[in-house]
Amino acid sequence: MTQLIAVIGDELTVNGILLAGAGMKDAEGKSNFAVVDAETPRPEILAHFKALTARTDVQVLFINQFAASKIREEIIKMKGERPVIMEIPASNEKYDQENDPVLKNLQ
Repeated sequence: MTQLIAVIGDELTVNGILLAGAGMKDAEGKSNFAVVDAETPRPEILAHFKALTARTDVQVLFINQFAASKIREEIIKMKGERPVIMEIPASNEKYDQENDPVLKNLQ
């Protein structure tokens, strides 16, 4: 079975992941990435998140911190489940360690 990395993020973040060779689009048009920005409404980000986390082939989901902050309660519900969710800063944002759940768990 194919195991994928997925990403929800700004255009530069998604492009970086795709250029690294992690992009996939199947015959049905489903992809393992979603481009969002600060203006993207919460329901749209949540729909992408639910679609990607429901997939059995997605093992790691990278999500920009600005998008994760909009769906924080859904991310908290996924604690201990697959896929592993990694929050990363957007291309135009500074890393916010105060809101990084992985870093909080390590402390």
